[in-house]
Amino acid sequence: MAISESHYPEGNLTELHLGIRHELVEEIVYPFALGLQSPGGEAHTLMVSQGKIAGKGPQREWVRDEADAVLVARQWQQWMLEKGFAWLEIHRETAWLDQLYNDHPDIARQWQPNAFHRSLRAIALAYLTQRPDFRSIVQRGKRDLAAAAAAPELLLRLDGLVGALP
Repeated sequence: MAISESHYPEGNLTELHLGIRHELVEEIVYPFALGLQSPGGEAHTLMVSQGKIAGKGPQREWVRDEADAVLVARQWQQWMLEKGFAWLEIHRETAWLDQLYNDHPDIARQWQPNAFHRSLRAIALAYLTQRPDFRSIVQRGKRDLAAAAAAPELLLRLDGLVGALP
C-alpha cells in the first residue's frame, strides 16, 4: 500500500494505491530501467490507485486534521478487508500479470501509463511465461515507445533487455 498526498493550505488530499512487486520481473528489468534505486528497491511491477481498481475516477480524500486522518484510515482499512486484499491475491500471480501486460495492453496502459516501464515489464513477463508471441510483444513495446516520442536511449535499453535474455 502507498498513499499519495497533495498538500494544500486547507489540508492534504490523499489517495490509496496498491502495489505488486514481482521479484523476478524486477530483477530482469532493473539493469535496463531508469530511476530504479537498486534491484531490491521499491520498484513495483504494478501500482494502481483505489479509484482505478474500482473502475472509477480518482478516489481522493481530504485530511484536514487528526479526526479526518482516523476516519480515512478506517475507510481504507475497511476497503482493504472487503476488496483490496483479494485484489492483491489475484493480481500478484505471474500468469495474471502476463495477461494484463500482454493480452490487455489497453488496460495496462491505463494502470501503467509510462510506456517505457510498461514495455520492459511486458517483455520480462512474456519471457518468464515463454509466450510464443514474444517477438510481437517486443515489437509492440517499440511501437509504444515510438508513439510516446521516447528518447532513442530508451529504445536502446529495450533492445538491451531483449538481447540479455537467454
